Amino acid sequence: MQTVKAHGAEIPALGFGVFRMSDAEVERVVPAALEAGFTHFDTAQIYGNEAALGRALQAAGARREDLFLTTKVWSTITARKSSPPRSTKAWTS
Repeated sequence: MQTVKAHGAEIPALGFGVFRMSDAEVERVVPAALEAGFTHFDTAQIYGNEAALGRALQAAGARREDLFLTTKVWSTITARKSSPPRSTKAWTS
């Protein structure tokens, strides 16, 4: 897959997005996306499925060092400093 270089990172040019997918859909289709060669996955806090993406990647045996993950933090969340973004919790739990 082609990559794009930005700020020293090599980013897969095509990412697999999980916008408007339920947790069940994410967990069902992400293994197929990996099998098709996707290594760049895009989600956002507002989608509410970051944890499902983490579970699906882990269950499929994906290695973190082989992945490029993109997420977006909703603007009202950035003011909160008491808890880390859900994406951090999803990947480390």
